Amino acid sequence: LPVDQWDGLAISDMVMATLGATVKKQITKKTLTKDEIIELEFLGVGWSSFFVDCKWILKIKNAFAPASDYFDINRGERRGWDEMFYPEKGHGIEDEYIKPVLKNTRNLDSSLTIESSEDAFCCSDSIDEIKRKNNKGALSWIDKFSKSTNKKAKPLPDVLKKSGHHWYEMMAETLADIVVSVNPDKKLCFYRLNQRSFVNQRLIRFTTKTPSDLDILHALLNSAIGMFLLEGAGFGRGLGALDLNAGKLSRKLRVLDPK
Repeated sequence: LPVDQWDGLAISDMVMATLGATVKKQITKKTLTKDEIIELEFLGVGWSSFFVDCKWILKIKNAFAPASDYFDINRGERRGWDEMFYPEKGHGIEDEYIKPVLKNTRNLDSSLTIESSEDAFCCSDSIDEIKRKNNKGALSWIDKFSKSTNKKAKPLPDVLKKSGHHWYEMMAETLADIVVSVNPDKKLCFYRLNQRSFVNQRLIRFTTKTPSDLDILHALLNSAIGMFLLEGAGFGRGLGALDLNAGKLSRKLRVLDPK
């Protein structure tokens, strides 16, 4: 019954159906025991998924393995000030300080295997070392931002200060084999990078622990069951976007076990 046709009688009927019969014209009721809810939560399925029939998952639970058995799962790199760390083409920075990066999945096509085509500025050399190498492009780039301020008029060298790092340094250590967007919208899938690449904070990275299993794991993650488990691990936001949490995926996401 369309929501705009819900009158007092219809609502009363639905309440009675919820309390009594499992199926009625206006409503279908799904019932879970406390133990079933605990089991589903253990398998990474959130409460928002309980409005549909989830009991079939419990019948095949022995076919699952924690995704963390096969992947290191975490958010991509968060450094701040994208204009500096993700330079536009024509920046003039030397190649040794440029790494391929995937910033988001917004403009990707329907393929499940992708390339990282954008540049990230990743420099761990000191200013003295950059000068010694005569890398004028990187030196000019750092100098440009050393005189800039953020929107609160604070100098970037102060804003970007990080213990144990140069203020202009971003480590290209968050390498990924497979990624999923933090907020999937119309593209609910796991993308595989043709070449292990650096990814930023808008993505959740899956870095394989067992490279020989990567092909089959990518297929299993993108199976219908894999998609259900991914959606079940998230929470629906406005306009249908899914909100995923890297920590929860690392702790709870299950995958059909390739073994």
